[in-house]
Amino acid sequence: MPVYEVPAGLAAERLGVSLDEAARAAVATIRDPASSDDAEDAVRLLAGLGPGALPHVVRGLAGADWSARAALVTAVAEMDTHGVTPILVTACRDPAFAVRESAVTGLGKTADARAAAALTASASAASESAWRVRVAAATALRRAVLRGSLDRPAGEAALVRLLEDPDEDVRRAAIVELAPLAADAALPAILEIYEDAATPWSDRAAALNALRAYRAPRPELIAALRRGFLAGEDPSSAAEAGRALLALKGVPALGDEEVSAAVVHRLRESDHDALRDGLARLGRPAAPWLAMQALALAERIASGRAIHTDTSFDKILEILLQVDEPAGLALVTELLTGANAPTYERETRLAVLRKVELAFAPRFPAQMRALYDGRGGDDLRPELLRTIVASGGDDLAARLDAALGDAKRVRAAALELLDR
Repeated sequence: MPVYEVPAGLAAERLGVSLDEAARAAVATIRDPASSDDAEDAVRLLAGLGPGALPHVVRGLAGADWSARAALVTAVAEMDTHGVTPILVTACRDPAFAVRESAVTGLGKTADARAAAALTASASAASESAWRVRVAAATALRRAVLRGSLDRPAGEAALVRLLEDPDEDVRRAAIVELAPLAADAALPAILEIYEDAATPWSDRAAALNALRAYRAPRPELIAALRRGFLAGEDPSSAAEAGRALLALKGVPALGDEEVSAAVVHRLRESDHDALRDGLARLGRPAAPWLAMQALALAERIASGRAIHTDTSFDKILEILLQVDEPAGLALVTELLTGANAPTYERETRLAVLRKVELAFAPRFPAQMRALYDGRGGDDLRPELLRTIVASGGDDLAARLDAALGDAKRVRAAALELLDR
């Protein structure tokens, strides 16, 4: 059992009589609690009292059972001051793994460089036998690196070693904690995990999440993400790989014919949100590609080679309108009123018309009226009437009155609009 001592030179205000008594009583409660709630309340009280309560905590640690020691060390960890680091370092040598786990967790919060050696030792199976402590060490190492209290190369190296830990939970924790660091030293190991089909899918998903943090388009990273996007059997993970690929390569990624075709295909899958987000984040530079793909799909549908509802046309048009509204509206105009508009399949034109009715009708008052009054919109007249009403204007009453004498579908639309 290590010897616990109040750190030498600790600068802490002495507690007043009542608070000192409260600290003494809290330690007594933790050593012999009436209930788990009482013990938890006592831990919070000691943490709130801060370093001034340490003399009572140190005395309480002597001779306490493992659960009380773990609770007392947790209280020390929650004091959130560098001054308690020596106690937490000492607790890393406690025979009870629960105490060591609490100590390591606390060291991750104190951001004190004096904890470096203890954290590194706690992250090694050679010096720390309990997997739970090594899991806690992974989190503590990541925090220490990000807060600058641990040399980044040393912290990253310790986490990379945990990727080969004999315990699968520790390995998984290492992947998760490495994710925000984008450590170059970890990339080969993370790529190996991601591409190993024999690895549990939860680990591969964690590896993919870690890969998304890298911002340099390294060839091996690009190649792995491309394979994951093109060949991934799980739609959600494939979409995540696609998003990461787009983030790294940008619009040039869409110049790869296989990737381009896969994006169009996967946007119609149910779990496409990540891919949609990746395209949207490309912004206006992606607009030409989006417009070209939407038009190609419209032509494919018109030729009978595809069914509108089985394509990603609606999704692509939606993204185009989001990233470059003028380009999106130009495509809308072409599909509804352009020279080739009558050749496009009705369902495609209806999908475009719904976009106009819901969001852009006031921008197309003349075009919608011309289409309604001409022959090019005969098969869309009920929907055109709704869009005209959505656009506003002084002629609505007359148009609705005339529509009541029109064909059955147009008359039904007029009656519905008049009932609003």
